[in-house]
Amino acid sequence: MSQYGTMTGAYFVSRGEIIKWINDLLGLGYSKVEQCCNGAAYCQILDAVFPGDVPLKKVNFDAKLEHDMIKNYKVLQTVFDKKGISKAIEVNKLVKGKAMDNLEFLQWFKQFYDTQAPSGDYNAAERRGGQVIINKENDKQPTGPAKRRAAAPSSEADTGSQAPRTARGSARNSSTASGSKRPLEEARAGNVKSSSGPAKASTQGAKDAKVRELTEEVTSLQLTVHELEKERRSEERR
Repeated sequence: MSQYGTMTGAYFVSRGEIIKWINDLLGLGYSKVEQCCNGAAYCQILDAVFPGDVPLKKVNFDAKLEHDMIKNYKVLQTVFDKKGISKAIEVNKLVKGKAMDNLEFLQWFKQFYDTQAPSGDYNAAERRGGQVIINKENDKQPTGPAKRRAAAPSSEADTGSQAPRTARGSARNSSTASGSKRPLEEARAGNVKSSSGPAKASTQGAKDAKVRELTEEVTSLQLTVHELEKERRSEERR
């Protein structure tokens, strides 16, 4: 059961289609395939195929550390063995959160779901008891109150430095009052520097966007090369 060749339609499903499918099936809000790396989503996809046969109470939907993720994959492997599913689970690669490894596993899982899942609706949130599936990507940026707490030290630092700035301002005012004036050329240079700030920021933003675009293209090309290499090896074995 579950053997699909690399040239089957399963391995030509795009990332966008995979992400939409898993979000619709499990009621998630994932934006990347590597967000499945903690194994909880894989366990629940299998539960959608075999309702009630996957012990979801043993699945740690909050797994962030690798040893917790591995426990989820043990649950997955146990059900694979009971159902006679011969697909190899490359745990050591999947838990690293690499896009290609998780994409291939999801492509296989979608094909398996399409051919084996029973008809009817699947209430994913109810099946997992209302727990939220999280992953490494969710914890990188603080949200809500955490962001405000992170910003607080900066505000305090600004307040603490207010007095020196005021003193410097007073000194400048005193110097001006005594007849000292800034040269016209220096003032003009300052104005040019100030006006060039937004332009530099805009240029940097365009460069960052280009880098991201090129990175995505490289990843896509690597995936294509990887698939072609697998196909070549398969042909050589024949």
